[in-house]
Amino acid sequence: MAHIGILVHEQDRFQEETYFLRHISQVWREMGFSVSVHNGIAERFAADLLFLHVDLTVIPLDYLAFARAFPHSVNTSTGDIRKSQISPNVLERSDLFGGRVIIKTDNNCGGYKEANLAAQQSLGGRWQRWLDDKLPWRMRAQTLYTYPILKATSKVPRKVWDNPQFVVEKFRPEKQDDLYALRTWVFLGDRETHSICYAKEPVVKSSNVIRREELGDVPQELRRRRDELGFAFGKFDYAINKGEVVLFDVNPTPTLGAFATEEFMPGIRKLAEGIHSLLPGDIQRAAAALAARRAPSPLPPPAGTVASAPPPPPAPGPAPQAEPSQTPQPPGMSMPAIAPEYPAPDRSATPSPVPVAPGDPGYWDKIAANWRLVGPPLRPAKEDLNFVTAELQKMLRPRALILGVTPELYDLAWPYGTELQAVDHNQIMIDTIWPGPADSARCGEWTALPFEDGSKDVVVCDGGFHLLSYPDGQQALVRELHRVLAPEGLFIVRLFTPPVDREDTVFIIADLVQGKIPNLNLLKLRLAMAMQPDPVAGVAVHDIWEKLNRDAGPWKNLAALVNWPLEHLEAIDAYQDSPNRYHFVDTEQIKRIFTRDPGGFEHTVSHVPVYPLGERCPTLIFRKNIS
Repeated sequence: MAHIGILVHEQDRFQEETYFLRHISQVWREMGFSVSVHNGIAERFAADLLFLHVDLTVIPLDYLAFARAFPHSVNTSTGDIRKSQISPNVLERSDLFGGRVIIKTDNNCGGYKEANLAAQQSLGGRWQRWLDDKLPWRMRAQTLYTYPILKATSKVPRKVWDNPQFVVEKFRPEKQDDLYALRTWVFLGDRETHSICYAKEPVVKSSNVIRREELGDVPQELRRRRDELGFAFGKFDYAINKGEVVLFDVNPTPTLGAFATEEFMPGIRKLAEGIHSLLPGDIQRAAAALAARRAPSPLPPPAGTVASAPPPPPAPGPAPQAEPSQTPQPPGMSMPAIAPEYPAPDRSATPSPVPVAPGDPGYWDKIAANWRLVGPPLRPAKEDLNFVTAELQKMLRPRALILGVTPELYDLAWPYGTELQAVDHNQIMIDTIWPGPADSARCGEWTALPFEDGSKDVVVCDGGFHLLSYPDGQQALVRELHRVLAPEGLFIVRLFTPPVDREDTVFIIADLVQGKIPNLNLLKLRLAMAMQPDPVAGVAVHDIWEKLNRDAGPWKNLAALVNWPLEHLEAIDAYQDSPNRYHFVDTEQIKRIFTRDPGGFEHTVSHVPVYPLGERCPTLIFRKNIS
């Protein structure tokens, strides 16, 4: 079974709090998963899936970077949930609003966690003294968790507007008869609970609830907001005011509060089942790999096409906006993917005019077996996938082609009616990695695609351009793309581009042994680019292995030194004796290859991600010219 890691703040007392995740993790252990909780980022550890569970309103950047470096992690998309950033109800001093308002702290829970962490005087004390000085006597008894409600913005003291720790919100409660109501949606992956609580006080808290009931459907606008925030696990508090959904609070580290644990155990067990939808797709698929993929469909589509983009398996990637009858895909997964190194099989008696490395079945077997160990930046992160999805959603029933078998590209929210096919150089990769119907992926050469002229509206490729020689192989691919794309067709590609100033491998190895490189994925990209003298020569994959083995081996000692799983480090053995070469080309050179002919392509837009080494992994979009 998979190992689940939970990363909490170094000062957090996870086991002593009433966190949902603490109780859920106990259920996971009963289900057979291994679970470990890690306080802080001083020590490195391994996990098949990492939960970022830092109970602060603004997550420290070093924690975000640490979590995002894992191959598979959740809740790393949004690190700031202050009300000023999240709430649509926040008012400015100049806003004209005639209704009642409520004063809150910008940070969650009255800012208690942040104040405690900073070892400063409790925000509650400052809040209480401010109340004593500025508010009528009847309001002075309010606690940190019972916020002042005023008749209008004109009643808000100037010191509140001037204090960045406070926000003023429209007070838009839900009231049913003589009781106030608060609705709560808790979710983990594709499982969820949905309830409503009632209280006599206008600010409903677990401590003043007098009745709680289960609810049915969750409003679609909340599901969309969850997608935007990238939450795989969390809680939304909201109300229905005059028929409109009013979101009060979002929390990726929810607690039971004052509720009894026993009352919530059925929901906790239900939420725990959501882990299956968040596990890396390749781990889920491994058990039934070939049999499941080759099982005939009840209504098979024409060979190589899909009548509409099928719902993806429970793997991460951008979640399609669900219809009311659908269960939405769980957002919040950081689940990257990359097209592997592609040798050119001998497809005919005529030698290929494009110089490409020969095949190596043993090499491909290793790549396929270690697929789950590959992580960012060698596989696209949610940020990359969202950028591609936004472009695809502008298209109507596109005829689409994926170069390679990147599962996350198949799992994108393709428009309705998409005809989706893939081409990969190696049958082993297709059989092991491709998540779609077997007849939708073909074994073939990218520089000699088995399709008619102008038969594709969009071609997508993740990280495969450097696998072809420069300039011959890459120019040949551009010519072939121009042939198969229809006029104004798009080519969307994520590149691996070298830095302007080439790194010295001595400093990379020094960073490695000092624990400054968090995983093999970052190491491989840095080392490969540093070892390439120029794009034409490229860098031999075997040389990367040999360099690391000579300067930092053996693997067992290195794994212990940098606190990496030995299995993770041994994945680089696939490079040993491989004949393949990488050819990293900078963005401007790539643009010139595509745009040098007037009737070729035009570059339309680029996206540079913000994850570690993201500046070396831009996504570019090229449009085929009409003439």
